Amino acid sequence: MQKYEYQSDFARKYFQEGIEKGIEKGRAEGRARLVDAALKIASAKLGQVDAAEEARIRAISDAAKLEDLLVDLAQAADDQAARAVLARL
Repeated sequence: MQKYEYQSDFARKYFQEGIEKGIEKGRAEGRARLVDAALKIASAKLGQVDAAEEARIRAISDAAKLEDLLVDLAQAADDQAARAVLARL
């Protein structure tokens, strides 16, 4: 049934809405995982992430920026470099 096309406009409309909701849910879940990963890496590098730093990380909505943050935090050689990465947010 992968190639089935709904015949009525009503069915096509709600089918498409379901697909769009599923895609948006997947994006939100993926973003949440990236945020969690960034917080875990930051905590590992710094020992503790303060509330302001956590809020700045959670405020990032663009997945590409979160991925860049993950890479930058992973490459930070020490806690000062990790703090500098977070300061640029």
